[in-house]
Amino acid sequence: MLKPIEDPFLFAMYAIECFLDFEIFVFFLLRWRPRKTRHVAVLGLAYLCFGIARLLLMFWDYSEPWHSDATAGYYITAAFFAFLAMSVFMHAAETFIKRTHHVFTLCFLGLSCVVPFFPPSMYETVQMIYYIFAPVLIIFVIGFLFYLMSMTTGSVRKKFFVVFLGLALYGTGYALSARLFDVSKIVSESVVLVGLAMTALGFIEIPMLEEIHWHDYLLHVFTFHIDTSACIYDEQLYSEPLQAKSGQEGMIAADLFSSGVSGVIGIIKEMINSEKKLKVLDHEDKKILLEYGKYVTVALVTRMDLDVLHEKLRTYILRVETELQQPLESWRGEVGRFAAPMKSITADVLKTVFDKNWWRLDPRSVARQVASFFTDLIPRDVISRITRQRARSIAGGEPAAAREEPAGPVPGAGPAHSQPDDDPWPSPDPARALPQTPPAGAAEAPVDKPSKPVTRARKGQAKPPVKPAQGGRGD
Repeated sequence: MLKPIEDPFLFAMYAIECFLDFEIFVFFLLRWRPRKTRHVAVLGLAYLCFGIARLLLMFWDYSEPWHSDATAGYYITAAFFAFLAMSVFMHAAETFIKRTHHVFTLCFLGLSCVVPFFPPSMYETVQMIYYIFAPVLIIFVIGFLFYLMSMTTGSVRKKFFVVFLGLALYGTGYALSARLFDVSKIVSESVVLVGLAMTALGFIEIPMLEEIHWHDYLLHVFTFHIDTSACIYDEQLYSEPLQAKSGQEGMIAADLFSSGVSGVIGIIKEMINSEKKLKVLDHEDKKILLEYGKYVTVALVTRMDLDVLHEKLRTYILRVETELQQPLESWRGEVGRFAAPMKSITADVLKTVFDKNWWRLDPRSVARQVASFFTDLIPRDVISRITRQRARSIAGGEPAAAREEPAGPVPGAGPAHSQPDDDPWPSPDPARALPQTPPAGAAEAPVDKPSKPVTRARKGQAKPPVKPAQGGRGD
């Protein structure tokens, strides 16, 4: 029998937690298709189990008699789904780590199978088992996310860092809800919801899970001089077994490739009359990713267009032009001098899977990344409307004397109400200056030929009605 809901706000927070769990499950379900990333997409099953466990715990909290042996079945069943979710997380982590041979996955899976056989009177024992094994899961999840961050770079790494923060807050919230800590349930559940929201936003912002295995999609890299289109270095990036398996044939001569790509870039630029630079040539099964520097252009042949590869190309060009600036500036056609340093740079940037300096994150950039996630929740039309309102308030914040209209009529101008609004940042161009009202009693100066540019400037600035005698347009 369910008891009346004494705290509707807390009940609503529990319901939101269930919704977020099921939302993350749907997100991973939609990305289940590629076989290569299913060991990550399987995390959706973990969030499905967490959502079911939260529903059962709601029955446990709102059933009478409250937290007794009669209703302990809800808690034990929820513990079953919680341990099942932990085993899924362990499977994903140990698939990457590979040194534990899924021992911990089998351990948690065994616990999830044993827990349902506990009698209702031993639900406190189940709680103790949960409190003992939950920290083990947290340690493995932290290692799993550190592993993912070391395999990626740039904005993709920052998104995984947001996921890491979200999971850390999620686990902290559940730890605070334990009896060991005398913390309000609303506080602990708030921490859980913030962690779930950050986890969901982090995963959703990651365009494709294939970003993790970026190194498996590389085929060839070409570096050619930006002015002469001469190839100064190229290297095959895929292994020989992969070449035999996929039937991949060798690339054409490097000079022919660089000249052809440079020609295509120039032709497309002329055809569409654009000053922007071509970034991707898509041939369905293969892509050519392009990045430009001051001295060189780099073309990376891949099987997928991934954000992390564009980040790596920018890093690649930065290192090339920093370490080889002097040879590139004085280059006269010899390419042999670039072979050794370019091979080292290629190995560091495009062949090194794990970045040893992954932990060197800029806290300010991470803070901006987290803030951008929450800013994206506000529709862009709302942001633009607020920006326009602020601009109008700035424009209307001038002193009253500055906005005061002339005492008399302006020669060649229409009624006072048809005057255009003053620019808050006026141009110093004297042709745009408003004509001054002549002093009282003074004779009106004749309009001679040099004053015509002023009249045209007034007409170009706005369309106020003017007197027909001066060649303007009347009402």
